[in-house]
Amino acid sequence: MTIFLVKWRVLSLFRTHVLSVLNCAHIFLNTALTEAFCIAIVEAVRMGLLVISTDVGGVPEVLPDVLATLAKPEVTDLFQKLDSTILRFKNNECLPREEITRIGMSKYNWKDIGEKTVNVYRKCLKIPPKTFVTRLNDFGRVSFNGKFYQSLLILQAFIFMSRKHSIRFEFIFYSILFLFIAYFTNLYFYNNIKTLPSWLST
Repeated sequence: MTIFLVKWRVLSLFRTHVLSVLNCAHIFLNTALTEAFCIAIVEAVRMGLLVISTDVGGVPEVLPDVLATLAKPEVTDLFQKLDSTILRFKNNECLPREEITRIGMSKYNWKDIGEKTVNVYRKCLKIPPKTFVTRLNDFGRVSFNGKFYQSLLILQAFIFMSRKHSIRFEFIFYSILFLFIAYFTNLYFYNNIKTLPSWLST
């Protein structure tokens, strides 16, 4: 039986062609050097392919060991894993295509993904919001850009206050102007700390 080795990328095929290409393949080879969540190997498993992938990024967490063969991102190790997989396939020692599809579908489906997403939002809603003072102190612990973030936080507080109490626009405008002057003054002194007058450096 002929074995097709497919390395598929999203932009290399039209969507209508992906199904037919994966259907005529038996092994999916992913040689990526960096990967966050490789959805391509999930799609390959969904079509019943044997997956060989480089052991990088989040790939080890995407599929169980029974569905994926991981290799070091090196030519030698990839070749060895590919050679052993082809040999197992010829000797009928691999999982049947239908079984691979069944396991893949049980691990990833829209119902489970939706439930997990909703649970994440529910947990986030239970986290008490930080107070203004806490957020201001947190930004203050950030080295240099923390001053800028603090300015934005104060500006945000002024805007919310103006909307709540119908404060005039002129007050907000001059407050913003003051914040920018204070920020750039801080920036200047930060970059020219050695040139400060003696009465300021004490």
